[in-house]
Amino acid sequence: MFELVTRRIGLVFLLTSHHIFQDYASFVY
Repeated sequence: MFELVTRRIGLVFLLTSHHIFQDYASFVY
C-alpha cells in the first residue's frame, strides 16, 4: 500500500516537473 502511494506521488512529481520544465524552456527560448 505504501509503495503504491509513493509510486503515485513520484509519478505525479515527475509529470509536474516535466510540465514546469516545458514552461521554463518555452519562457527561455
